[in-house]
Amino acid sequence: MEFDLINDIESFTGVVIGISAGAMIQIAEYHITPDEDYNKFTYNVGLNLIKDFDIEVHYEETEIQNKYINKVLSEKRDKIYAITNTGGLIFHNNKITLLGDVKNFSRENICLKT
Repeated sequence: MEFDLINDIESFTGVVIGISAGAMIQIAEYHITPDEDYNKFTYNVGLNLIKDFDIEVHYEETEIQNKYINKVLSEKRDKIYAITNTGGLIFHNNKITLLGDVKNFSRENICLKT
C-alpha cells in the first residue's frame, strides 16, 4: 500500500526523527553497507531532507564498514558520520550536533588507493 507521503515529509517544517534506516532515508542519496541483512553495497535515493553528508548506522569499526565509508567518500560525499548504537546526530538549521559515540570521517582524511 502506498501513502504518497514523500512531498508531505519533505515540506514538513517540524522535527523529523529517524532511527537506523529511518535516519538513513532522510539523506537525499544514502548508501547501504553489506551486512547480515544486505548482501551487497548500494546507493539509494532517499528523502531530500539532508544533502551535505551521509551516515553509517550501527557503526562498529569493522573492516567492511571502513572500506565502504572510504568508497562513499571517494565517490560521493565529503563527510560521513559513523553512528554507533550509543550515538546520535541532530541536524537543525544546517548545524550538526553529535551525541554520544559518533566518528567523523571526511574526504580529506582518507587514503585513496590508485
